[in-house]
Amino acid sequence: MVHAMLLLLACSSPADDTAPALTESAPVPLFTIAAVADPHLFDDGEHAARTATLVDWINDNAGLRGIELVVISGDIAWNAGLDIAPTLLGALTVPFMPVIGDNEIHNGVEADFAEMVAPMLDTLASQVEDWRAAPVPVDNPVDGGQSWLLNYSFTYRGMRFVSLDWNARVMDSILGEMADLHDFDGGTLPFLAEELALHGEGPDGGMIFASHHPMHLSPAAFDLAEMESLTALIAPYGDRVYADLAGHYHIDLETIGEGGYDVLVTDAIWDDVITVRLLEVSGIYQGSSLVRFEVARELLTLE
Repeated sequence: MVHAMLLLLACSSPADDTAPALTESAPVPLFTIAAVADPHLFDDGEHAARTATLVDWINDNAGLRGIELVVISGDIAWNAGLDIAPTLLGALTVPFMPVIGDNEIHNGVEADFAEMVAPMLDTLASQVEDWRAAPVPVDNPVDGGQSWLLNYSFTYRGMRFVSLDWNARVMDSILGEMADLHDFDGGTLPFLAEELALHGEGPDGGMIFASHHPMHLSPAAFDLAEMESLTALIAPYGDRVYADLAGHYHIDLETIGEGGYDVLVTDAIWDDVITVRLLEVSGIYQGSSLVRFEVARELLTLE
């Protein structure tokens, strides 16, 4: 009996440590993002008409181009624009992501803007997964008042989207154009830190930031110390972050930020041509697991 057991053991195959790893799939098209910026809605005039043209184009092309999400990177509406923006943007037939800009702050309507977009965010939350939003308003120890910092995040088709309010709460004509980390309890930098802790692991390229101010070093965005703080925070998750979708500059710009992610600035809707940046998102799989996103970019002008 002992000899039989030894013979059985001798004939048994060793554990196979050389099994080939699962190969990656070809890119699987998932959906397209339309990134736009700066409608500057303040009355029912030319800016409103241009926004309506954009909305019509997205609705007409959503099926053909696979557009399933629109990101609007700030400077959306103030004054009389607060009354017309819900109707104009509510005509979109796909989910949209409104981001607050500095002009809402400069016009003293950040609380009114937050009230206006609250139903929009409720609708968006019902269309996506893993919704998370910071409470507003929050005590701002820098200016001694309260700020309506509109920071929120969600998952759509496996990709994580994070709206970040970096707008300075300063009325000065120069400093007010710059970004601010809002590094205090309830502020934007702590929100981003919490977001990365919760959702920083996942498929490569599977996180997109949306902000009004581009997240890079610039006199009209972040200074050196601020970028060092941002880069240190994001660096451990560098493979996870694909890009920051921004506005503010009223030009089209593609660059690589100090954090290693792409910074994609889209020209303003309100002036010269109407620009739409399309991001066609595909997934790369190993077996049934989504391991990486790939994005093809296209910049279109409507007039």
